[in-house]
Amino acid sequence: MKTSILEGSENYAAQVIRLPVKQTVPGLDKLVKVTHQGNDVLTQKDIDENALYLFFPAECAIAEAYLKFNNEYRETTLNQDRTKSGYFEPSGRVKSIKFKGVISTGYIAPISTLSCLGISGGLKEGDEFNIIDGFELCKKYKIQHIHATAANTESRHNKKLKRFNKLVPNQFRFHESTSHLAKNLHHFSPEDIIVITDKWHGTSAVFSNLLIKKELTFLERILHKMGFDILLTRYDRLYSSRSVIKNQYINKEQNGGFYGEDIWAVVNKELEDKIEPGISIYGEIVGFLESGKAIQKGYSYGCEPIPFSLKEGEVLTSKTFNKSRHKFVVYRITYTKPDGNVIELTWNQIKNYCKKYSLETVPELWFGKLKAFTGLDFFEGLSSIYLEKDCKYNPKGTPAEGIVVRRDGQDTFSAYKLKSKRFLAHETAQLDKGEVNIEDDATIN
Repeated sequence: MKTSILEGSENYAAQVIRLPVKQTVPGLDKLVKVTHQGNDVLTQKDIDENALYLFFPAECAIAEAYLKFNNEYRETTLNQDRTKSGYFEPSGRVKSIKFKGVISTGYIAPISTLSCLGISGGLKEGDEFNIIDGFELCKKYKIQHIHATAANTESRHNKKLKRFNKLVPNQFRFHESTSHLAKNLHHFSPEDIIVITDKWHGTSAVFSNLLIKKELTFLERILHKMGFDILLTRYDRLYSSRSVIKNQYINKEQNGGFYGEDIWAVVNKELEDKIEPGISIYGEIVGFLESGKAIQKGYSYGCEPIPFSLKEGEVLTSKTFNKSRHKFVVYRITYTKPDGNVIELTWNQIKNYCKKYSLETVPELWFGKLKAFTGLDFFEGLSSIYLEKDCKYNPKGTPAEGIVVRRDGQDTFSAYKLKSKRFLAHETAQLDKGEVNIEDDATIN
């Protein structure tokens, strides 16, 4: 049996678990609550405590064939046995649902439900996967969104342009997907220096000043082929969203483009004199796009939705933009050597760099050795102190997203997220309304 994790869905994998302790819920006779890695799940009271189970996290989408075989769709015509009804909508999405005071942020099913795939054994407690024996069981749920025809036409046009790929191998790196803290408590020790920061709800971005390929002139290409020592690389700016490098290519015939909805290009302009050679800055952009549209609905962080436009004769520069529309907060900085090796800056080095260039970091909540943090259990202490709160940077009643806990001073980036159940329920409500996240928007051309 072969299992694997699907890239981009690392935090939305199924886990093989033992049933956690059953907890009674006032007002419920047939259901009980179980808690797995901080996730509360409502399940049947008479569920077998000795069997293995599959845990699916909130906002993953479960495969149609699996749900159909196990008669888990609400609409009976979608099930193999049309006399039976389950809880799932056609999307197969696991929702965060509040019921009788419990915010359920996952779904549990007996491991025997995998019999539809011909799997009757071989899995053990702790196994985690999206794909099993070539079958994609679950992945991150995304709303499929079709952009306007004009945008599609422009996209097709750009593909025809002559382009020069300026990337140098092992220079640019996307930010790694931040795993859930509850899965990674075993990585921590009492002597670790930890940094606890607010997790802000916006869109991820990377801004770098790295070695790129120099576009050679005709003469330089000839001399290089003849063996002359020609400089092939130079330092220049690269910037990206969470998964797309926005300026990977030099388009010979392309104009400057439309900056109004490209918030990454806007912030890149603002940072043009703040990124030293070799430096990559990772952070979150919050607030509003230059058009006035919210980056994340309901999460303004004190920014204002002021529409953007250039006056006649005005040139696009770092000073053109009204920065009250958005904020960029830094959570990670690296230095990439010419040979491609990466050095992680410590939290204090990040703060010093940001102070030097008047940049803002994500709010720091706590810094010090783990053993000095709290007398409570580490995970329980974090949850009770920081989670299920209102976000103080947004209108009253807006749930704070959660926190990030970083092990400082490590050779590689080591940080883990812990999200509020209230926030997960908010995310589910937004997705129910069909509101597209600008990071996860899947364009269909």
